[in-house]
Amino acid sequence: MINPRDPYWLRLITLAVGAAVALSAAALATLPLTAEEAGAHVDEPAAPHGFHVSPVTESEGPEAGVVEYAVEVKNDEPGLVSNLSAVFEGVTLVEVGDTVESFSGRVGLAGVGSHEAASHEVVAVGAASLGFSLQATSISAAGSLTLEVEAPSGKTWTGSGAALSKSLSLSALDLAEGGEGTYVATVAHAGG
Repeated sequence: MINPRDPYWLRLITLAVGAAVALSAAALATLPLTAEEAGAHVDEPAAPHGFHVSPVTESEGPEAGVVEYAVEVKNDEPGLVSNLSAVFEGVTLVEVGDTVESFSGRVGLAGVGSHEAASHEVVAVGAASLGFSLQATSISAAGSLTLEVEAPSGKTWTGSGAALSKSLSLSALDLAEGGEGTYVATVAHAGG
């Protein structure tokens, strides 16, 4: 039986209470250090994920005066991404209007079954369409004219029309297939 008035038990109870108070004080003293350490982990940035955008690179385009900008965007999270857009700041873009170039010349006729041709280069960069029109003042009897356009990709188109007039129009889809760069228009006069 424990007798709280017995000096032995009184000393033991006093020691137990003192030890409990000392441990509580030590725990309270270390509590701010533990909170600071926990707060330090909260402020650390999370592992990178989601969109990764590379720096913008600037290079000379396919023709003089043309500058190309490129940026790479990656997404390492699953799911479909929509409505991704880019904004150019501090750059003034000038709208390119319709450009008409006119050329005239003589395409000779070498003889029956043979032909002579004349070519002209047309640079197409950022164009929505290209239109070619050939009109002849005269052609040889039983002769014919052809108008052919070759794209940088190697694809060719041939114009159609009446004997003294040929026309050829390339749409945006044609230009996407042909690529940007130098298109070569060739006029041929074939003998009859």
